[in-house]
Amino acid sequence: MATTKLEVRKRKRSVRLVVKKTDVFDIGPYKGRIQIDFTDIVRKWRAWRKKCKDSKGEDIGVINPSNSLFLMLSKHGVVGRKVYKKGGKKEQKEAKTVQGGSEVIRLCKDLFDKQDFSPEIIEEIQVIQRMLESMSEDNSPLNPKNMAYRAVVSWSPSPKLRGGEVQTWEDGTPKHDLDHQTVFGHYRTTEYVEYRREIRNKQEPDANTTWYSEGSPGNAKPPMWQALFGDGTGSLKFEDSLKTIIDEAMSAISNAQVEILSSTPVRISGKGAGEAAYNQIGEIKDWFDAAVRDPAYRTPNGNFSTTRAQSYWKKNYVRLDEASEQSVMKQIMQSVTENYPLDIVSVPVFFPRNQIKHMARLAGFEPPVKQEENDGLVEDTVEKMDWRMVLAI
Repeated sequence: MATTKLEVRKRKRSVRLVVKKTDVFDIGPYKGRIQIDFTDIVRKWRAWRKKCKDSKGEDIGVINPSNSLFLMLSKHGVVGRKVYKKGGKKEQKEAKTVQGGSEVIRLCKDLFDKQDFSPEIIEEIQVIQRMLESMSEDNSPLNPKNMAYRAVVSWSPSPKLRGGEVQTWEDGTPKHDLDHQTVFGHYRTTEYVEYRREIRNKQEPDANTTWYSEGSPGNAKPPMWQALFGDGTGSLKFEDSLKTIIDEAMSAISNAQVEILSSTPVRISGKGAGEAAYNQIGEIKDWFDAAVRDPAYRTPNGNFSTTRAQSYWKKNYVRLDEASEQSVMKQIMQSVTENYPLDIVSVPVFFPRNQIKHMARLAGFEPPVKQEENDGLVEDTVEKMDWRMVLAI
C-alpha cells in the first residue's frame, strides 16, 4: 500500500526517545522508558551512604565502636517521627508512610539503587522531601540541631547519703547530686564527659563543642544534622547532605521525559475520553482533521476507514508537547495522577472502531447517505457528557 502524504508528515513529527533498554519501568499497567541522567546523583547517594557507614563510635559520640551513623539513621529515623499533611485520607496515608529512618533508607535504595520511578515510589519520596524541608527550618523543633537535652553541668562534691549510707550505682560507684541545664543538638557536653570520667570512672571520648549549643537552639552541628542537612562544614565533612541529594533527584525527575512503550498502549475508550483527546491534544486533532479529508482513508463505499486508522495508530506515537496535553493524557490513563512529576511526552494509543468513527465525526466527516453496517459512520444520538464523567462510569 502506498505511503500517503499524511503519514510522511506524521513520521517526521514523531521522534521517539533514544534511551537505555534498562530504563524500562512500570507506571501502573503501563511500561515506560525514561530519559534521565541519574549518574551523578547516584554517585552522591553512594558517597553519602558510605560516609554514614564509616562514621561510627567516637566519630559520632557513641561508646560502641560498631554503631554507625547509618545504623542510627536507619533505626532511630529521620527521625523516628511521623509526618502529617492536612487533607483527609491523604493525611492518614502520609502519616503512615514515613514513620522512621528504616522506611526512608528503603525508599532511597529503591530510588537510587534500583532506579524505581514508579508513581508510588515518587509519591513517597515527595513526602520525605517535604518532611526534610520542614525539619530543616532553623526554628523547627524536629531539626537535629534544635533537639533539646537535659545535660549535666555540675555535681555535688560529696556522694549522696541515705540513712548515713552512701548511695551507689549498680557498678558500685557512688551517686552524686547533679545539676542540669537544657542544651541543644547533643547531650555529650564537656561537663557530661568530665562527670562520666571523674565520677563514674567511664572511658569517654572527648566532647565535641560544635555538636551542641547552650542557652538557645540553632547553632549546633551534631552528626545527624550534618548527615541530613549539613553544608560541608562540621566534624564529619559531608560532601552532600541527604536533603541536597533528594532535592537534586526530584529536580532531575521533574525534568525527565517518559515514553510509554508500544507493548502497553493507552486505550482511548469512552465518548468523553475521545472528545478530550480530540479537543485537547493537538496531534490527535490534527491527524483526524487531515485524515477525514484524505482519500486514502476512505473505503470504496465512501466511509471512513477504521481499519486503516487503527493500523496507523498501532505504528505511531502521540507526542505531547504541552503540559496541558500531558495532563489530559495522564487523566485518560487513570492510573497516573495528574501531579506525577515526570513528563509523559510520547504515548502509543489504541482507538476502538466506534471511537474512531466518533472522532472522525468530530473532525467533520460526513458519511454517505447509505452506510455500511460494519464500517460506516453511524450518527450517535447519545447526549454529550463530560469525559471525566464517562471515565467514571
